[in-house]
Amino acid sequence: DSNVYVFTITRDLYDVKQLPKDENLEHYAKLFRKSLDRKRSQTESGEAFADFNKAAYQLYTTFLAPAVQQLPAHIEQLIIIPDGALSYVPFELLIQQPASSEIPDYRELDFLIRKYRVNYAYSAQLYFMDMVRPDREVKGELLAFAPSYKDAQTDSSQLAMAGRFRDQLVELRWNKEEVNKIGEYLS
Repeated sequence: DSNVYVFTITRDLYDVKQLPKDENLEHYAKLFRKSLDRKRSQTESGEAFADFNKAAYQLYTTFLAPAVQQLPAHIEQLIIIPDGALSYVPFELLIQQPASSEIPDYRELDFLIRKYRVNYAYSAQLYFMDMVRPDREVKGELLAFAPSYKDAQTDSSQLAMAGRFRDQLVELRWNKEEVNKIGEYLS
Protein backbone atom coordinates (compact mmCIF):
# COMPACT_ATOMS: atom_id res chain seq x y z
CA ASP A 1 0.00 0.00 0.00
CA SER A 2 1.37 3.40 -0.88
CA ASN A 3 -0.31 5.24 1.99
CA VAL A 4 0.35 5.66 5.67
CA TYR A 5 -2.49 5.36 8.17
CA VAL A 6 -2.62 7.05 11.56
CA PHE A 7 -5.21 5.65 13.96
CA THR A 8 -6.29 7.65 17.00
CA ILE A 9 -8.28 5.66 19.52
CA THR A 10 -9.50 6.80 22.94
CA ARG A 11 -12.61 5.92 24.93
CA ASP A 12 -14.50 8.69 23.16
CA LEU A 13 -12.73 8.89 19.81
CA TYR A 14 -11.96 6.64 16.88
CA ASP A 15 -10.32 8.32 13.93
CA VAL A 16 -8.30 7.12 10.94
CA LYS A 17 -6.26 9.49 8.87
CA GLN A 18 -4.79 8.40 5.56
CA LEU A 19 -1.58 10.26 4.87
CA PRO A 20 0.08 10.26 1.49
CA LYS A 21 3.14 8.06 1.51
CA ASP A 22 6.06 10.22 2.47
CA GLU A 23 8.95 9.32 0.20
CA ASN A 24 11.27 10.76 2.84
CA LEU A 25 10.01 8.51 5.66
CA GLU A 26 12.99 6.16 5.60
CA HIS A 27 15.36 9.09 5.08
CA TYR A 28 14.05 10.91 8.19
CA ALA A 29 13.96 7.70 10.25
CA LYS A 30 17.60 6.96 9.34
CA LEU A 31 18.66 10.57 9.85
CA PHE A 32 16.97 10.55 13.28
CA ARG A 33 18.71 7.33 14.34
CA LYS A 34 22.04 8.55 12.97
CA SER A 35 21.72 11.83 14.89
CA LEU A 36 21.46 9.81 18.12
CA ASP A 37 24.89 8.21 17.59
CA ARG A 38 26.96 9.23 20.59
CA LYS A 39 30.27 9.26 18.73
CA ARG A 40 28.84 11.53 16.04
CA SER A 41 27.31 13.81 18.68
CA GLN A 42 30.76 14.26 20.22
CA THR A 43 32.65 14.91 16.99
CA GLU A 44 30.00 16.74 14.95
CA SER A 45 27.80 18.21 17.67
CA GLY A 46 26.37 21.09 15.63
CA GLU A 47 25.56 18.97 12.58
CA ALA A 48 24.17 16.11 14.69
CA PHE A 49 21.94 18.56 16.59
CA ALA A 50 20.68 20.11 13.34
CA ASP A 51 19.92 16.65 11.91
CA PHE A 52 18.20 15.61 15.14
CA ASN A 53 16.12 18.79 15.22
CA LYS A 54 15.06 18.42 11.59
CA ALA A 55 14.27 14.70 11.69
CA ALA A 56 12.61 14.65 15.15
CA TYR A 57 10.32 17.53 14.26
CA GLN A 58 9.52 16.24 10.77
CA LEU A 59 8.62 12.76 12.07
CA TYR A 60 6.45 14.31 14.79
CA THR A 61 4.56 16.66 12.46
CA THR A 62 4.05 13.98 9.81
CA PHE A 63 3.01 11.01 11.95
CA LEU A 64 2.05 12.05 15.47
CA ALA A 65 0.69 15.56 15.20
CA PRO A 66 -2.43 14.43 13.26
CA ALA A 67 -3.31 12.14 16.18
CA VAL A 68 -2.06 14.17 19.16
CA GLN A 69 -3.87 17.33 18.09
CA GLN A 70 -7.20 15.52 18.51
CA LEU A 71 -6.52 14.23 22.03
CA PRO A 72 -8.28 15.68 25.06
CA ALA A 73 -6.01 17.56 27.47
CA HIS A 74 -6.33 14.89 30.18
CA ILE A 75 -4.60 12.20 28.07
CA GLU A 76 -1.18 11.44 29.55
CA GLN A 77 -0.20 8.17 27.87
CA LEU A 78 0.30 7.14 24.26
CA ILE A 79 0.37 3.55 23.04
CA ILE A 80 2.28 3.51 19.77
CA ILE A 81 2.11 0.62 17.33
CA PRO A 82 4.64 1.52 14.66
CA ASP A 83 5.29 -0.29 11.40
CA GLY A 84 8.14 -0.42 8.92
CA ALA A 85 10.82 2.25 9.28
CA LEU A 86 8.88 3.81 12.18
CA SER A 87 9.57 0.68 14.26
CA TYR A 88 13.12 1.96 14.76
CA VAL A 89 12.10 5.41 15.99
CA PRO A 90 12.04 6.14 19.74
CA PHE A 91 8.90 8.29 19.64
CA GLU A 92 9.43 9.72 23.11
CA LEU A 93 12.38 11.67 21.68
CA LEU A 94 10.38 13.33 18.92
CA ILE A 95 9.98 17.06 19.41
CA GLN A 96 6.74 19.03 19.21
CA GLN A 97 8.47 22.33 18.37
CA PRO A 98 11.72 22.85 16.49
CA ALA A 99 14.72 24.16 18.41
CA SER A 100 14.73 27.92 18.79
CA SER A 101 18.52 28.09 18.52
CA GLU A 102 21.19 26.40 16.44
CA ILE A 103 23.33 26.04 19.56
CA PRO A 104 23.21 22.35 20.54
CA ASP A 105 21.19 22.27 23.77
CA TYR A 106 19.03 19.16 23.96
CA ARG A 107 17.73 20.14 27.41
CA GLU A 108 15.66 22.93 25.89
CA LEU A 109 13.84 20.76 23.33
CA ASP A 110 10.11 20.08 23.57
CA PHE A 111 10.36 16.28 23.72
CA LEU A 112 7.16 14.26 23.46
CA ILE A 113 8.05 12.48 26.71
CA ARG A 114 7.70 15.78 28.58
CA LYS A 115 3.96 15.63 27.92
CA TYR A 116 3.14 11.92 27.49
CA ARG A 117 4.19 8.54 28.81
CA VAL A 118 5.02 6.52 25.71
CA ASN A 119 4.46 2.78 25.46
CA TYR A 120 4.72 0.45 22.48
CA ALA A 121 2.83 -2.60 21.26
CA TYR A 122 3.59 -5.04 18.46
CA SER A 123 0.11 -4.91 16.97
CA ALA A 124 -3.36 -3.59 17.80
CA GLN A 125 -4.74 -7.12 17.90
CA LEU A 126 -2.20 -8.30 20.48
CA TYR A 127 -2.65 -5.14 22.53
CA PHE A 128 -6.44 -5.43 22.70
CA MET A 129 -6.33 -9.18 23.27
CA ASP A 130 -4.14 -8.54 26.30
CA MET A 131 -6.53 -5.87 27.57
CA VAL A 132 -9.57 -8.18 27.56
CA ARG A 133 -7.80 -11.30 28.78
CA PRO A 134 -9.87 -12.78 31.64
CA ASP A 135 -6.77 -13.78 33.65
CA ARG A 136 -5.25 -10.30 33.41
CA GLU A 137 -5.49 -9.75 37.18
CA VAL A 138 -2.05 -9.53 38.77
CA LYS A 139 -1.59 -12.40 41.20
CA GLY A 140 1.51 -11.24 43.03
CA GLU A 141 3.86 -13.06 40.69
CA LEU A 142 7.18 -11.57 39.74
CA LEU A 143 9.61 -12.35 36.98
CA ALA A 144 12.85 -10.43 37.41
CA PHE A 145 16.31 -10.83 35.93
CA ALA A 146 19.70 -10.06 37.42
CA PRO A 147 22.22 -10.82 34.67
CA SER A 148 25.70 -11.87 35.60
CA TYR A 149 28.78 -11.25 33.47
CA LYS A 150 31.33 -13.22 35.44
CA ASP A 151 33.97 -13.09 32.70
CA ALA A 152 34.05 -9.30 32.69
CA GLN A 153 37.55 -8.05 33.52
CA THR A 154 36.98 -4.33 33.81
CA ASP A 155 35.26 -2.39 36.57
CA SER A 156 32.26 -0.33 35.39
CA SER A 157 33.72 2.91 36.83
CA GLN A 158 36.89 2.41 34.74
CA LEU A 159 34.77 1.83 31.63
CA ALA A 160 32.73 4.96 32.34
CA MET A 161 35.88 7.06 32.43
CA ALA A 162 37.06 5.46 29.19
CA GLY A 163 33.63 5.96 27.58
CA ARG A 164 33.51 2.32 26.51
CA PHE A 165 30.19 1.04 27.91
CA ARG A 166 28.82 0.27 24.46
CA ASP A 167 31.61 -2.20 23.76
CA GLN A 168 31.77 -4.03 27.08
CA LEU A 169 29.45 -6.01 29.32
CA VAL A 170 30.35 -5.59 32.96
CA GLU A 171 29.21 -7.06 36.22
CA LEU A 172 26.37 -4.99 37.67
CA ARG A 173 27.07 -4.33 41.32
CA TRP A 174 23.61 -4.20 42.91
CA ASN A 175 21.29 -5.96 40.48
CA LYS A 176 20.81 -9.11 42.58
CA GLU A 177 20.06 -7.08 45.70
CA GLU A 178 17.66 -4.89 43.71
CA VAL A 179 15.73 -7.91 42.39
CA ASN A 180 15.51 -9.35 45.91
CA LYS A 181 14.25 -6.05 47.36
CA ILE A 182 11.61 -5.77 44.61
CA GLY A 183 10.50 -9.31 45.42
CA GLU A 184 10.26 -8.49 49.12
CA TYR A 185 8.32 -5.31 48.40
CA LEU A 186 5.79 -7.09 46.18
CA SER A 187 5.32 -10.07 48.51
